[in-house]
Amino acid sequence: MQRFAINAQQMVDEMAAMDPYVIIFLLDCCREYWLPRKGRSGNQSVGGLQQMTAPPGTMIAFACAPGGVTPDRALHSKNGIFTKYLLKHITTPGIDIDIILRRVATGVEEETKNNQRPFRVSSISKENVYVVPLVNTRWVQNGVTVAGGRASGDAINQLHQPWGLFIDNDQTIVIADKYNHRIIEWKVGNRNGQVIAGGRGQGNQLNQLNNPTDVLIDKETNSVIICDRFNRRVVGWSRRSGTTQGEILLDNIGCRALAIDDQRNLYIADTDKHEVRRYKIGSKSGTIVAGGNGGGIGLHQLNVPIYVFVDRQKTVYVSDYNNHRVMKWDEGATEGIVVAGGQGEGNDLTQLSGPVGIFVDNLDAIYVADERNHRVMRWPKGSKQGIVIVGGNGPGEGPMQFDCPAALAADRHGYLYVVDNGNHRVQRFFME
Repeated sequence: MQRFAINAQQMVDEMAAMDPYVIIFLLDCCREYWLPRKGRSGNQSVGGLQQMTAPPGTMIAFACAPGGVTPDRALHSKNGIFTKYLLKHITTPGIDIDIILRRVATGVEEETKNNQRPFRVSSISKENVYVVPLVNTRWVQNGVTVAGGRASGDAINQLHQPWGLFIDNDQTIVIADKYNHRIIEWKVGNRNGQVIAGGRGQGNQLNQLNNPTDVLIDKETNSVIICDRFNRRVVGWSRRSGTTQGEILLDNIGCRALAIDDQRNLYIADTDKHEVRRYKIGSKSGTIVAGGNGGGIGLHQLNVPIYVFVDRQKTVYVSDYNNHRVMKWDEGATEGIVVAGGQGEGNDLTQLSGPVGIFVDNLDAIYVADERNHRVMRWPKGSKQGIVIVGGNGPGEGPMQFDCPAALAADRHGYLYVVDNGNHRVQRFFME
């Protein structure tokens, strides 16, 4: 055993010592093997997997549970059953590794009638860990309405010009329902939403909001952070049942959009000062990370920063609305870089017309809600022009149309969500 066996735990520990971003360690070796009996004739059977420990940032996936064994190969296949389903799913682009391994487990359990149950242990805290990123992915052009879409109104199955959007890991959609002065939470598949903040009329009391334009979830405190636009404040509101009012985190600020990074730094796009500032939650003073040189078209300026996205390197991406461009500001930079648009207002593939919602994938491709062109575009890293991925069929209320798309988001399954502001709905698009 000492000559031919591999110490898997030692391998994992050595990889962890090199401090990688994450470790994905897959084992399809839960076999029955035979060892000589000590002092006796014949061999003894030793079965299956022994327990392993996952160092920080590691996921270990096994073909079967501890103490279990697997067949040598699947029927009509040169591979084991676990590897058969791993090969089937692991090349799916834009899907979190945890989701992929759940699909693998489902396939194995169904084929073996639950005689083999894959097992995994994980200490990964990061989200959206893709084996295969979204490259040249195509989306089904017909959107599916997952919130609102029943004309404008204030019933719990309606929205009124929604703007901001946040998708939680369980596909819970949190929406800044602007003209209803509320934040509403919607479980995918439900016909109705649930008001979790505001909804008590337009006002400036602590139990009220006034035209909220963005929202995000602070997972550490299980609360939502809200850009309370016309009250010129940022508000924190607990998601715990029974919460009836919020807490002012920042006031006297022209907040239009929010983002949060892995260290719980809060980024606020201020359209009054044409800047983005970074704040420690709880602090009243922030650091300028983009713009801050008055409204203008220079590379050191912004003109109505209307949406903000922050990646893991703390790079800030800003929808520079009146300049019809998306700007990238590296940490510590004094100027931004144009990464989408910037060729004047228009509808060519090199142009944008009022960019709003943005997000950036693991390949640094930028997704942009091109509001006045009623389309969503993808701009590959370094490209001088974008690709229309959904919409672009004129304003309208059909499943292939938008009326002024606003916020964008993607979930762990790779589904794309678009706030369709003028149609009072949120649309979800599946990958082909």
